[in-house]
Amino acid sequence: MESTKKIFKLFLSILLSPLKIIPLKKDTIIIQSTNPNSYSNNPRYLYEFLSKKKFNVFWYCQNKKVKDYLIKRKSNFISLTNPLKLIFITLKAKVIIDGGSNYFNFLNLIPNSSKKIHIGHGAANKMVLHKFYKSNIADFYFNKFDYVNFPSKYTIDNVAKKIYKLSNSKIVKLGYPKFEELKKKNKSIRKKKVIFYTPTWRPYAYTLPLINLKNFNLKDFKIFLKKNNIKFVYSRHSINSNFQEDRIVDNKNIFFIDNEKDPLFDTTKFLKKTDLLINDCSSTSIESLFINVPQINIFPDLNKYNRESGFLKKYEENLTGPFVHDYENFKKYINLYLKKSAHYKKKFAKKNLIEKKRYYDMYNQNSNYLCLKFIKSLL
Repeated sequence: MESTKKIFKLFLSILLSPLKIIPLKKDTIIIQSTNPNSYSNNPRYLYEFLSKKKFNVFWYCQNKKVKDYLIKRKSNFISLTNPLKLIFITLKAKVIIDGGSNYFNFLNLIPNSSKKIHIGHGAANKMVLHKFYKSNIADFYFNKFDYVNFPSKYTIDNVAKKIYKLSNSKIVKLGYPKFEELKKKNKSIRKKKVIFYTPTWRPYAYTLPLINLKNFNLKDFKIFLKKNNIKFVYSRHSINSNFQEDRIVDNKNIFFIDNEKDPLFDTTKFLKKTDLLINDCSSTSIESLFINVPQINIFPDLNKYNRESGFLKKYEENLTGPFVHDYENFKKYINLYLKKSAHYKKKFAKKNLIEKKRYYDMYNQNSNYLCLKFIKSLL
């Protein structure tokens, strides 16, 4: 079935390719998230900013909930539901912006003159050169883009140049539009304390890492959350999503973020409603530093991750929170930081300043306007 679809798409691509010679004005910006079924991260915030600036900008999506949301906002978008519009806008594309491992190119119809920008989706202490899931093939997807955005001198030196061997002409430093959202004040009032658990992507099949924490007891954990009036929310990366095998939800105190069911969920917005972050090496560990959210690190499969993927520097060199190895200490730190967040801030203040500078040294600049200026130079 999949091979038939590929053959059909190739046939359509060849059939429609003469349309590329039509002399249309190339003045359109097309943006999509990491996949056409979601609406989140840097692409979302840049799209919303550019839309307010009256640019000819379109969001590419294939999810009904996302389309309904954009229709309600009276925002421009393209999708397969209107193939003629999709083809026409694609042929007019001048700038393509993406946050995933590939860029939008419907039936290979984007003009050869169009510029492809990888806007980025996060930076932290981990090797960005991933192997494809269940494969030993390294992923050099940045090479597909004309420009790749990095948020600090450290990531340019240690990721862009050292790992990906990108030339200076490909590298841009525009910051992340989602950080402009982080700067906005959050006025939400919560009845329960909220813990957000965001384990990073792994290039291998894995159960929810928390389950493998030494002496972890799910029954006891549920009692602990209920007793202390805590809401525990966790996410999983969609690439290796054996969600059903390790679901721990009870929809009372433990909740799972299912992006297929909720494509509008945005990690950045939710971080602002979070009282405590549980992490390993996800980029949320850096983002949370800028809004003073305490964090705890758990990493039961650290040795395997280090072998299969690795880090930019030694994992334990400058952690932005305690590294917890067992369930009892896990609960102890949860209670401590939810009751006395100042204790965390005082203990990790110096380390956090170092990590903030390493992975996002642009907080005092406005990423949206830097992107705006750069995009204008390409139109």
